[in-house]
Amino acid sequence: MKMFSAWILIVGLSLSFSATAIVASALVELSQYVGAEMSEHYLDEACKMLATLSSADYQSREKNPAFLLHSVGNMPAGTEVDASINYADYYYLEALLRLKALENNKHD
Repeated sequence: MKMFSAWILIVGLSLSFSATAIVASALVELSQYVGAEMSEHYLDEACKMLATLSSADYQSREKNPAFLLHSVGNMPAGTEVDASINYADYYYLEALLRLKALENNKHD
């Protein structure tokens, strides 16, 4: 199933990793409400997204105090384009915490 194969979402001509973080978090949550096959698919896709967002290419590291680079806030207004945005960090961390909670529940 290739439902989320284009998971690096494009807004205009700029990559939006805030959107990718939001989708990853949503997929982890949705994986808990569907059958086993879809759940596995959602989690696999979310993990791919999070692995990409966790790579050196997309992490802010020492460039600024944010976690992620390359988000789009308001393309029509031309603001926060290819920027670090706090809600991208929020959804990135939320997705990671949701995955961790799922893993912890598997071992209980």
